[in-house]
Amino acid sequence: LMHTTEGSEALVRAVVEAAAEHLCADWVVFALVDGELTESRPRHLVRGPDGAEWPDIRAVPAMVREHLLAVLHSAADDDHDREAHSRHLHVPVRLDGRVVGGFVAWTPPNREVDETDRSVLGILAGQTAAALQNCALLDHSARLLARTTRQADDLAKRHAELQATQAELGAARQREVLDSERH
Repeated sequence: LMHTTEGSEALVRAVVEAAAEHLCADWVVFALVDGELTESRPRHLVRGPDGAEWPDIRAVPAMVREHLLAVLHSAADDDHDREAHSRHLHVPVRLDGRVVGGFVAWTPPNREVDETDRSVLGILAGQTAAALQNCALLDHSARLLARTTRQADDLAKRHAELQATQAELGAARQREVLDSERH
C-alpha cells in the first residue's frame, strides 16, 4: 500500500504479491468490476503458482478464468463446498459501500485458509480500494497541475507579448505627437 505514489499499476502488483505471500497461494486473482475505478490499471492481474503474471486470461485454468470473469462482471461469490472453502478465498473490494472489485485466491493442499487469513485479506482489500482511489486522485491532481502550468506559461507569454505591444504603441504615440508638432 506504500506504492500509491507510484501509480495504480505498481500498487496492484504489490498488493497481489502481498496476498500471495501471506496465503502461500498457488493462484491469486485481483480484478476490478467493469465500470468501477475506471482510471486504475491494470483492470485485472492473475498471479500463478510460479509467481509470474498471466496477462492472457485464455491461458489460465478454467476455474481461475471463471472466477476472474465473475469479479469483472460483479458476480463473484464464495458459494463453494467445505473442502473448496478451506483452500479457496473470495474477498470483495469495497469502496463507499459498493463492490468495486475482488480478490480470489487458491492455496496449496497443505495450506488451509482460516479466519485470520480472511480478516487480513479483508483489511488488504479495503486498504487497496482506498489506495486505488488515492492513486486516481493523485493522477488527476498531476494532470491538473500540468494543465495549470501550461496555462500559466501561456499567460506569461501573452503578458510579455502584451507588454511589448504596449511599448510599441507608446513609441508610436510619441512619434505621432512629435510628427504632429513638427507639422
